[in-house]
Amino acid sequence: VGMATVPLAWTDAAPRELTGGAVTVGNFDGVHRGHRELVAAARRWGDRVGGPAVVVTFDPPPAAVLYPRPDKATPLTTLADRAGLLHQAGADHVVVLRADAGLLSLSPEAFFEDVLAGLLGAKAVVEGYNFRFGRGREGDTARLRALCAETGVGFEEVPALVVSGEPVSSSRVRAALVAGDVTH
Repeated sequence: VGMATVPLAWTDAAPRELTGGAVTVGNFDGVHRGHRELVAAARRWGDRVGGPAVVVTFDPPPAAVLYPRPDKATPLTTLADRAGLLHQAGADHVVVLRADAGLLSLSPEAFFEDVLAGLLGAKAVVEGYNFRFGRGREGDTARLRALCAETGVGFEEVPALVVSGEPVSSSRVRAALVAGDVTH
């Protein structure tokens, strides 16, 4: 099966070609170098476990559901552009998970069980050092590492990618763009 961008609700059944691989979850807005490192790590893990490299992103952005504000930060990329960049970075599949109240109310354990293990049958999970997940962002990489260890799922935490002494992040990219600094 070729590369696909697949919209899913967390309560759906995933097509089989999306399951049994390595998964990385995030907003991935702008698909900057830090994001590309995550996708590359997921690609390596996918090869190791014999499954696809799957990137999970959200639509609408969870913050827009939880804290609707008319002045909210404009995304750096459209969903289609983001998916294209993620595929270019090495993702086999991009899952666009519908962010709804049900998904966003899941505890970190339920998100792991229902989405990562259940929906996607993840054999490995790759996340950045600052990843937060589950209701109220209660889960962090330490919790995720423990959940993976308990269930025999591979886990890799990708450290901050530092450029010019600062971690690369979408909010920094956005601030640079607003300031007219497009050198990075």
